[in-house]
Amino acid sequence: MKSAHRVDPIALAAVVAVGAFFGLSGSAHAARATRSFDVSVNAHPAAVVTLSASNFYWANIASQDRVPSDNGPVAVTGTMRTSANGGGGSIGVMSPNNLTGTQQANHTLNISQFSLGCSGSGNVGTQPTYAPLYTVLAAQSTVPCATWGQGATSHLNFLFNLFLDGRGLPSDTYASNGFALIASST
Repeated sequence: MKSAHRVDPIALAAVVAVGAFFGLSGSAHAARATRSFDVSVNAHPAAVVTLSASNFYWANIASQDRVPSDNGPVAVTGTMRTSANGGGGSIGVMSPNNLTGTQQANHTLNISQFSLGCSGSGNVGTQPTYAPLYTVLAAQSTVPCATWGQGATSHLNFLFNLFLDGRGLPSDTYASNGFALIASST
């Protein structure tokens, strides 16, 4: 049986019109349209800090000035980003009150007998300003170790150490977990 195909002229006209619209006709040129769009990024200030060790100790302290910790310095790594207009950033050491001896309660180790040292050239990006070597700590306050100005972006990698003035220190064992390294950014 032979089948006859009949082409509907209206359907054929629609196919030709659609093909012409999408560039499917026999011509070799292509058409394109361009549309613009916007991108908005709001990068907030940020500070992240990691320490390579979480304690400082002096096993056999002698009666001398500015004795570095037995296990220091420790590496400070992380990131610092400050705002572009009027911002700033800092990493500081927060200290507890004076330390009381654990063997004899009347012995006190004054926080001001501790000092800090921060230094390094391993930061990538904006370099910080470090506190002078042997900057003395103060009870119940934060002493800056490294600071950044506005518009700073830095990957951190510097050294931090504590020093102890052992002169005149009564024989005892002193311990505290009340110290903290605080990073802030505005």
